[in-house]
Amino acid sequence: MTHLSRLLFAVCCCLGLGLAGTGVAADLEVIAVDKIGHSILFIDPRTRKVTHRIAAPARPHVVAISADVRTAVVPIYGDGIYGNNPNPGHHLLVIDLPSRSIRRTIDIAPLKAPHQALFGPDGRCYVTCEASGVVAVVDIDRGMVVGKIPNGSTGCHRMVMTRDGKTLFTENENAATFVSVLDTETRVLKRRMELNVSMQGIELSPSDSTLIVLTGDGPRMKVFDAKDFHHISNVRLNNHKLPAQISRFTPDGTRLLVSSFSEPLLTIMPADDLNRQQTLAIGEGPMDMAFHPNGETVWVANHNAGTISVVSINPFQELHRFSAGKGVETLEFYDREAFSTALGPHHSGELP
Repeated sequence: MTHLSRLLFAVCCCLGLGLAGTGVAADLEVIAVDKIGHSILFIDPRTRKVTHRIAAPARPHVVAISADVRTAVVPIYGDGIYGNNPNPGHHLLVIDLPSRSIRRTIDIAPLKAPHQALFGPDGRCYVTCEASGVVAVVDIDRGMVVGKIPNGSTGCHRMVMTRDGKTLFTENENAATFVSVLDTETRVLKRRMELNVSMQGIELSPSDSTLIVLTGDGPRMKVFDAKDFHHISNVRLNNHKLPAQISRFTPDGTRLLVSSFSEPLLTIMPADDLNRQQTLAIGEGPMDMAFHPNGETVWVANHNAGTISVVSINPFQELHRFSAGKGVETLEFYDREAFSTALGPHHSGELP
């Protein structure tokens, strides 16, 4: 769950703008990364239509939005997927959100395979460079890498950040059996949280108290205390047969949603009782999700189907499914009238 979504959710609640299935504001928009279609899409949430499209190199994976909501960063991972990326990329696309255009392209070579990006409260963009085993610290305005944080693994695929921006947690797929805990101030690997199993995804609760790690050995997740790093419990995804990839807390932190790319399923559970689960079958290849600021629905990217599902959180049911690009992996709501709003760090996840 992104801090941008949490802020939009809080503002809309204060203003009484919970309008089910509609745009909270006239300028609410969705930016979506179409990995298969090599493009960045802009979608009107009211009509569920693509209004603008930007061509991108092969292949864009994720999107991160800056604190002033004027800039989006999309890493170019390469032409493959995790475990089979023979031509790793080394560029970041910098998108100007007001004009919906590419402002610049940043070359981060010799760093390779940039995958996940998130903005910290310091204004810098943090990017996992999988093949290089580091998280790059990028000054977007200057267009350059200003630092590197060693990750301890060449599998640093997804990551989440605490709200104060001081700590990053990265999952390392099957390249390591530990979660890397990185200090953004000293730029060091300060801890390895041992799992003794491979990983598929990672999520941090809005309160920064709970860390969820989806494991690669089956439909399971490990729950950790994110403050003192101790293991709390193991939870099985009861209606799943295969490992899941993406987990997201709702903006208010009361529920956790998990998508399983291979089955394809979406599961919801109360954050205080992770064993009480409901599951929906949705479009093929569900991956990342974005919560509507009204707090009532979530949009899920069905990567293999070229569709997006609009799902009601309570009751838990699919309301709409519409075509968007060829294979969207990540997406995010943002308000075009909020370009000067101060926000916290952003994090998102997507396909291996």
